[in-house]
Amino acid sequence: MLCEKPIALNLRECEEMIRVAEETGVHLMEAFMYRYTDRTRKVNDIVRSGEIGQIRHISSTFRFLLNRPNTIKVNSALGGGSLYDVGCYPVNFVGMITGQTPESCAVECVLENGVDTIFSAVLKYPDGVIATIHSGFNAFNQMNTEIVGTKGRMEIPDTFLGVGGTITVVTESGTRAVPVDESDRYRLEIEDFAACVLTRNKPLVSLAETSRNMQVIDLLLSSMKQK
Repeated sequence: MLCEKPIALNLRECEEMIRVAEETGVHLMEAFMYRYTDRTRKVNDIVRSGEIGQIRHISSTFRFLLNRPNTIKVNSALGGGSLYDVGCYPVNFVGMITGQTPESCAVECVLENGVDTIFSAVLKYPDGVIATIHSGFNAFNQMNTEIVGTKGRMEIPDTFLGVGGTITVVTESGTRAVPVDESDRYRLEIEDFAACVLTRNKPLVSLAETSRNMQVIDLLLSSMKQK
């Protein structure tokens, strides 16, 4: 089963889905289509190469101006709010880079009718990485990420899209533009998942990662509810 992100509304629901899938032999994967783009592959290659050194800070944003009335995106009973809808992408991206669960967080948001229309959080990880994530429905479109390491930094526009473009890498050696090819992210995602069903191989987005993603969202929602 290829399940739209986020896979559930909380970690408890997520773990129940994973348990049932394992008991019944059903393939289950969370559908983060951006993971299948040339952009994401090249980001991971650059990080693993050590070109920008040890990661110290990540900042990732996904927001847009929501101008559709009565949409489920603003219905609290149906999992509305910018964190669930688009903030889960920066959460997943940071988790992909760090491979960790944060040890603490601080949240600021604006709530309207029980859902967050703008959301920001600072996450601290056990190895000292600090990450900031931002999402929202009440401002002009913005989608970008910056990763800063001890030897350089990387700027990633259109982080979660399949469009072509460039990634900018800045180090003491100078600035270089890394070309990014256009990717049919949804087709690649479906093909990979279908192959996993046929061959019993593991999908790109593991259930362990999905569980960690929901754990972080639970942490953020808990902090948000204290506001």
